[in-house]
Amino acid sequence: QVGIFGVANRTTLLVSLVLIAVNSISAPKFAALYKEGKMLQLEKMAKHSAKLMTLMTLPFAIIFILFSNKIMSIFGAQFSQGASLLVILTIGQFVNVASGSVGFVLMMTGHERLIRNNMAFCAFLNIILNSILIPIYGALGAAITSAIVLILQNVIAAIMIRRVLGIWI
Repeated sequence: QVGIFGVANRTTLLVSLVLIAVNSISAPKFAALYKEGKMLQLEKMAKHSAKLMTLMTLPFAIIFILFSNKIMSIFGAQFSQGASLLVILTIGQFVNVASGSVGFVLMMTGHERLIRNNMAFCAFLNIILNSILIPIYGALGAAITSAIVLILQNVIAAIMIRRVLGIWI
């Protein structure tokens, strides 16, 4: 089960490649716009990049969800039983990408402590949920936990941005 989960998890990271690429370009721009006090432009840029990333990632997410069994079976016949893991983890990664660069917006605007606290809370929640769900559901419990925590981490970061910066991504 660990091997199947690992393959599904690494496969879904393909969905987040767009986020990694966009963050490397956008992060310095977020910092510059914030330093110049251009909050409207910062909000527009963050929203635009989130929309662009969502559109670029959506086809991959749809393919991963619709053809999860076939994709997992590429790694071997026994891996096809991890199709549901691929679907759940893909949903989590898609929400991660669709949320936009929420973590980088917080970091690049001097709110590193907020993102640190969010990550610490989510790490704690991850441990708790995994300790509950893995004994009951195995790898499926780990996938559910991973998706829930990733989604929650992004939602919390988006709310933090709204509260401290007054913008909504």
